[in-house]
Formats: sequence, C-alpha cells, structure tokens
Amino acid sequence: MKTFRSDENQKEKKTQTTQSVNTKHTVKKKKKKIYSAKAKKDTGKLANRINVRMRLVAGLVAFCMAALVVYIGIRAALTNEVYERKALSQMNYSSSTLVAKSGEIYDTNMTPIAVSSRVYILIIDPKVIMETEAIDGRKGTLETTVKAIAQCFDLDEAALTNTITQSADKNYIRYVPEGWTSKKYLVTESQKEAFDALEEKVNSTEKKKETKTTEAQSVQETEGTSSADEEFESQEGAKIVGVWFETEYQRYYPYGNLASKVIGFTTKDSSEGIWGLERYYNEELRGTNGRSYSYIDSSKNLIRDVIEPTDGYSLVSTIDMNLTKILSDTASEWFYETDENGERFVRQKATVFLQWIRIQVL
Repeated sequence: MKTFRSDENQKEKKTQTTQSVNTKHTVKKKKKKIYSAKAKKDTGKLANRINVRMRLVAGLVAFCMAALVVYIGIRAALTNEVYERKALSQMNYSSSTLVAKSGEIYDTNMTPIAVSSRVYILIIDPKVIMETEAIDGRKGTLETTVKAIAQCFDLDEAALTNTITQSADKNYIRYVPEGWTSKKYLVTESQKEAFDALEEKVNSTEKKKETKTTEAQSVQETEGTSSADEEFESQEGAKIVGVWFETEYQRYYPYGNLASKVIGFTTKDSSEGIWGLERYYNEELRGTNGRSYSYIDSSKNLIRDVIEPTDGYSLVSTIDMNLTKILSDTASEWFYETDENGERFVRQKATVFLQWIRIQVL
C-alpha cells in the first residue's frame, strides 16, 4: 500500500510540476504578447506622428512655394512696365553736337573778308537700310538708296553697296570714298537740298502707291519715265532710308591770300583761330556749340531736347581791302616782270630796292 501511494504521490508531484512549468510558459507567452501589442501600438503612434509632421512640413513648403510664385507674378506684373521703360530709355538715347557758326570778319567798308560757309557731312546707317531691305514688299531699298546717293553726290555705286553690305550691323558711318584723304565727305547746301527733294519724292510716291487705286498707278505709267526720279518711283516698295547729315562750317576767305597775315586763318574744322585776327579774337568769333538730345521718357514718349548753339560775334576791322588790293597789284607789277617765255621774275630795280631796305634794317 505504501508503495502504491508513494507512486501516486510521485505522479501527482510530476503532474503538478508539469502544470506549474506549463503555467509559467503560458504566463511568459501572455507577457510577450502584451509587450508586443504595446510595442506595436507605440510604433503605430510614432509612425502616425511622423506622418502628420511630414504632411505639415510638406504642406508648409508647398504653401510657401505657392506664395512665392504668386508674389513673383504680382511683382512682375507691377514692375514690368517700369523696367520696360528703363530698358527703352537706355536703348533709345542719342545725342549730337550742334555746331555754332563762327562770326564773320569785315573790312572797314563792311566787305566780308572771312566767312563761315555751311557744309554737311554725309552719314549712312547701313543697319536701317539692310533691315528695311529684308522687309517683305521693300525689296530694292538698298539699290534705290545707293542710286540716290551716287546721283546726288557723284559717288561710285559699287563702292557704296560694298560699304553698306559689309557694315550691316552698324548704325553710323561717316562715308568716305576710297583714296579720300579726309575722314569725312562734305556735301554742299545745294547737293543736300537735291537729295532731300529726291528722298521726299520717292518715299511719298511709295505711300501713294500703297493707298491710291490701280487706276492712278496706270495713269503714272502712261506718262512715261525719263528722269532718274521716275526710275526710283518705278521700283515698287523701294524707299530711300538710312541717310542723314551732320552740319559743319568751313572758313572761307573771299580774297584768298590777300592780307592773310593780318586776317589769319583757322584749323580745318574752323573750331579755333591760329593766326592773326582769327587767333586774337578767337573767343569772340567762335561762339558756343549746342547739343540735341532724344530719349524715351517714363511714359514711353519720344522726347527731344535741344540746346541751341550760340553763334560767334562778327568783327569789323580797319582794313580797307580795296586799297590793299590796289597796293598789292601795283607792287606786284613793279616788283615782277614777265619775259618772252611767260616766266615771271623779279625786276632788277626791285632787287636793288630790296637790298637797300635790307641794308637799312640791318
């Protein structure tokens, strides 16, 4: 009996031990499940928080970008016109010097002995000519312009065409023919007037061609074309463009070298006297140059501002050019003699007289 009970007791103990072990394992598993569930909850909360923050940051960045784009758009719309005006004012600004006319010098009888004659410097704008040539309906502008210049100023058409085509990107050229020693080509008043008349006639004819009926055109064709002006008119769409002039004055002495040491002379551009009365009264005779400005204002309007030149004062001298000329001619006849071959030589008596003067002076 005792042995049977002891076995049962042992079995019960084993069973209890097994149950306790199983219970511990079960408790551990439950604890693990609880911990894992908590960890999952915490991880989910953290992920949610991160997602919310990321969304907030992304939304804030998107809002800032949108606000920046809107600001730039508004700013551009408000300031576009201002910057456009500034750009136009810088691109469309030009100035030129208005040369003052030097005063004239008169003798005691109010006869002009030093005169400023107005001349013009020929200026060509190749860029305007070539751009107009490229416009539809304006083909022939280059040829027409070159013909007008060559005809009015007696210049070579081929040389003009070559200069214009090779300088197509330039707006300002002081045209000088090949072999010309001067840096400018001077045009007289009559030549300029002839060119201006031709330019006005050709360009106004082109305007009429654009507005008049074909009947008016047929009348012009029946009248015939013989002059150079009519030839320009016959070139449909062609215009004379890109030619203008700068004013300049040249000093001219009607009596040539007579009394030249007293009257004096000036530089080539007549801007300064360098001898005689021209130099002594240089400040009074020369005057003050003016200036012409053209630019685009803030309202996109073309503004021209001109500071007019102040011409120089005229001078009345005590020289009597009639008497001076008589004395000069008489002295020339007395001092010089012409032989049978037409050669001029100093008379013997004049040589003796000059030697006597030299002795007296020395």
